[in-house]
Amino acid sequence: MDSQDQISPVACQSETGSNCAGFQVMGGSRFQEKTNQVAELRFNIYSFDTLENAQVAMKGYAAEGRAKAGAGAEPVKVETGADDVKAFAGDEERVVALRVGAVLAQIRGINVDKNVVDNGAKMQAERIKKAADGKNPTPEQATLSGPGRGRARRRGLGLSPGAGLLRGGGPDRGGPASGARPRARSGQDRHG
Repeated sequence: MDSQDQISPVACQSETGSNCAGFQVMGGSRFQEKTNQVAELRFNIYSFDTLENAQVAMKGYAAEGRAKAGAGAEPVKVETGADDVKAFAGDEERVVALRVGAVLAQIRGINVDKNVVDNGAKMQAERIKKAADGKNPTPEQATLSGPGRGRARRRGLGLSPGAGLLRGGGPDRGGPASGARPRARSGQDRHG
């Protein structure tokens, strides 16, 4: 058993507030702007062996998402096409926890425009469904802005150069200067 095998169940339990019965695998990624590292978009995903185990874990996952969104977080409605969605908006964070079958995902935006977080949640739900159907959820299939290459795919999440993840975006509103690119990081985010 390598160190990742030992960390994953602990991370699952911490993130879902459950015993993670039937936990299978986890993953995550994080995007930050090159020039504004306080703006961040995080994706985390957990899969379970049965729908029932995922439903139990979802209850805690949603509660954890609300706590991450901040003390004054309020529930918000987000259309994702997932089987279950709980979303919360605080002063600086917006969190969407969703379930598609036996897979949980959480999309967390810190100092990020709400549309970026909501589009990311919709895209994640679509990708989970494609994978569950045995299809390869390629970036081209998952984009929310239609077909295109490179920049068009990033624009689906508001990650195009100069667009800015920061609320209001753009160089005149505290966003990045034109040409700034977000930095993608792969791997689990174990530090909440």
